[in-house]
Amino acid sequence: FFRASMPGVDFWRWHFAFGSDDVLIPALVHAATRVALIIQVANVVYGIKHAPCADATTALFYVIFWVQLGCAVMGLVLSSITAWIASRGTILNTAPRKHMVPMLCADVTCMFLEVAFVTFATTRTVLSLQNLRNRGQLCEVHSYYLQVLGWWLLVAWSSYLLLWVVLYLCFHPGESAGSRWKQRLQWLFGSKGSEALFEEIAWMFESYARGLNLVPSDIMAGLRLLQMQDENDDRPPVLGQGPTRVDAVLQELDYFAKYYLAVYGSVLYVYMHPCKWVGDLCCGGSCFSRPQYPVEGGSNPLSSRALQRVTQLEDEHLLYVSFVNDLHRPVYYIALDTEKRCIILAIRGSLSLVDTLTDLNAEPITHTVEGYRDVQVHRGMMASAQTVYGDLTRLDHEAHEAFEGALARYPDYE
Repeated sequence: FFRASMPGVDFWRWHFAFGSDDVLIPALVHAATRVALIIQVANVVYGIKHAPCADATTALFYVIFWVQLGCAVMGLVLSSITAWIASRGTILNTAPRKHMVPMLCADVTCMFLEVAFVTFATTRTVLSLQNLRNRGQLCEVHSYYLQVLGWWLLVAWSSYLLLWVVLYLCFHPGESAGSRWKQRLQWLFGSKGSEALFEEIAWMFESYARGLNLVPSDIMAGLRLLQMQDENDDRPPVLGQGPTRVDAVLQELDYFAKYYLAVYGSVLYVYMHPCKWVGDLCCGGSCFSRPQYPVEGGSNPLSSRALQRVTQLEDEHLLYVSFVNDLHRPVYYIALDTEKRCIILAIRGSLSLVDTLTDLNAEPITHTVEGYRDVQVHRGMMASAQTVYGDLTRLDHEAHEAFEGALARYPDYE
């Protein structure tokens, strides 16, 4: 009927495939809910001692709230222990989490008993208050106690039902991991992606994340190991040149940084300048004015203003801007840099939700580099690059006209 098989739990004929990393945040949220409930109930218990009505119904409320306080404290203890166990050990050492499943069972059992008790207590007090109302002995403070009890009933039932709904919808017993991942992607992205794309990403998650029982420390350790590998990597200097050449490359990167920062538009500008972005972008009502250069998908004039503000380019030097952001279609722009005498093509990285779908489409594909050899590339990023390249080479596209026009007018530009 019940069997622990972490990562996951077998319950009857259902298998809930979740790991310890899926337990930590819900356990902390549940513990925080218990703390709020304890504060409220403790305040009510203290107030009952000074209640103007000292009758049997008030005594009943007093007992109910003491039991409620005990349930809340027990729930807090169990949730805290569950969160602590969920954060222990590593992906290779799951022994510290061997008591995870018993703790989950105890936590869920406590929630069930709490729901059963609060349902019984609410029913019992409603009947008792109805009798007092019929006899004309109802006290005003009784209504407040009943209101608190009603809120407790709502929170208890909501938490308990939400637990099972999330378990069923997110971990979908009876279906493969690939089917669950596909369903999650469809809920999250809707019509942004195709059926085939969702299947490819789901297959990748199923292949690479199957049977993992992660904890947050695993992710932190992985990032730290990557950092250490980068620090200890004895690679030759950039471009195989000496320090002078490296300094020149860094100076170039520093100069051109404004172009790749500008392509992120108003979102990054507001983040980098939270106190002065209104004055910078909207001075004189300019945040509502349309730019003079060609803009596709320019529904947000603030992004155009931020782009121009960061790059410090005049209208005639911004040749084409595309703010259209869709699957495998990143935001980009074409500009002229008269100081460095070059044509700029700046392409935005990940910023929106649909960009994450491009990132998740990470299955490697083979690409042939002319004069070199076949290489493995990121499928989503390759598709995005091909979209931009298609705009630049399609004869009837504004990006093609802007790019080819710049090459013709400035043949000596890089």
